[in-house]
Amino acid sequence: MNEIEAAPRSRPVRVSRAVLLLYLAVGIGAVRVILGFFTPGFFRIRSAGTVIGLLLLTATLSAIECFVIYKIGSGRNWARIVFLLHSVVAVPYLTPRILAAVATLPVINVLGGVLGIFQVAAAIVALVMVFRPGSNAWFRRPKPA
Repeated sequence: MNEIEAAPRSRPVRVSRAVLLLYLAVGIGAVRVILGFFTPGFFRIRSAGTVIGLLLLTATLSAIECFVIYKIGSGRNWARIVFLLHSVVAVPYLTPRILAAVATLPVINVLGGVLGIFQVAAAIVALVMVFRPGSNAWFRRPKPA
């Protein structure tokens, strides 16, 4: 019996936990955006239109992330690949920014940075979980017609 035939029909616990971690990461990201509004000088350097644009962009990207996470939880292999590609681009981009935020005052920046560390860590752990052998077999199983 090969790996695909041995794949469980129900979602593995590892994948369920990864999906929860990913939703947690999206939630942390939303909290970080809200905290950004309390950064000293935020509204002095941004117009109302820019703030609204940032909120719309954040909401749109979060909705897309939630859709991909939902599809990961549904066993769609393409969603797992999209998540991998997103992580390969986002983690190296965000990590220096998050570490810089942790090292600066005021405390709101430090809090946002610490939350950012948890956000990136949750995404990395989830990435590993969805690419483990048991998870691989589940994602590659034949889908019902």
